[in-house]
Amino acid sequence: MYCILKKNLDKNISNVFVFQSKFVVLFPKYQENCIKESWKTIKKIFFFYKLKLKLNLKFGFIEISNSLNTKDPFVIIKARDFVKLIARSVPVRQAAKIFDDQIFCDIIKISRSNCNKFNFLKKRKNLIGKKGIVVKIIEVITQCYLIIQGNTVSCMGQHLGIKYVRNIVENSTFKIHPILYIKMLIMKQKLYNILKFNNQNWEKYLPFFNTKKLPSTSKILKNQPNTINLFLQKKKDMKTK
Repeated sequence: MYCILKKNLDKNISNVFVFQSKFVVLFPKYQENCIKESWKTIKKIFFFYKLKLKLNLKFGFIEISNSLNTKDPFVIIKARDFVKLIARSVPVRQAAKIFDDQIFCDIIKISRSNCNKFNFLKKRKNLIGKKGIVVKIIEVITQCYLIIQGNTVSCMGQHLGIKYVRNIVENSTFKIHPILYIKMLIMKQKLYNILKFNNQNWEKYLPFFNTKKLPSTSKILKNQPNTINLFLQKKKDMKTK
């Protein structure tokens, strides 16, 4: 992505684009119908910011580019994030908030390293919680919008809130339940509000996470001696005596 700004003092226009900047964002096939239904509203948003938009249903991508009338050079990056959020099943009205200067987004991948499909689904279930209660708690504490789709977590909010959400998602992959990390965040907020704890170490007040893997029952049974063999050996010893 590149652009050259030209100053034209005669017309009192500070920023005029000489070259076009382009972004191509792919979207999954199951999202085609949702994009078709909300295409008119998406076009209105892009027309307001004087950006160009092309939809290619054959290859499944949306092309974003700036026009010569675009005034803000950073708005094309916001437009790229807007389309990425729509591709991750975020509603259009919610995704349109990304054009605000104080709101940012992040698409966090739930890692599948060193885990099978069953363990991955279990981690994803822990993040969502029963009836989505864990997601709602994270949204209240971090003041961010969250949606979990496939193996990604789409997040919208301010920088600090997005940082907390990323830590929760990444730590949940290392066998730490999200509720434990949420408890730690609540404790940090309480300690921050109390003035006498501002210059103290908070480690003794925060919960401790034990990430050590406990041995499975099958390994414990293998290491233990067989009770039947012990009983037979005792009988043999009795006979010899």
